[in-house]
Amino acid sequence: MSAFTHQQIKVEDETRIADAFCAEHGTQPHGLIPDAQFDAIYDHLVAVLKKFATFSEGGGNGDFCSSRYVDQVPWIRVVAEDHVDPSISVKAGLEAVRSSPIPFAVAFDYYPDLILVLPPDRVFSTYDERVLQSA
Repeated sequence: MSAFTHQQIKVEDETRIADAFCAEHGTQPHGLIPDAQFDAIYDHLVAVLKKFATFSEGGGNGDFCSSRYVDQVPWIRVVAEDHVDPSISVKAGLEAVRSSPIPFAVAFDYYPDLILVLPPDRVFSTYDERVLQSA
């Protein structure tokens, strides 16, 4: 796996990290971005996730699941099924944020655990770093 910096966090740290990221990268009040920009990063993320596992939008039976019908911010939450190795989410997330022309971050929800992937090559998670590099 390619290099990344990791910081172990608590779940409750996500709001602070997300708010700061959206404030920095949002182009409209409250960290929002134009709908067309959000759709572009969402579609890009989905295309990358599908290289690694199945994806379902809005619910269903995918390894990863998300919905585009949330706040139009550069922070996208993806629910990962328990059988998806956390290192796969890190690989997919890093590829997606590195290859996007528009800065965005992805949060992988492994309730009760969490992985946040932010450019450039930053990963915050409730997991120990060794778990994220296992695959």
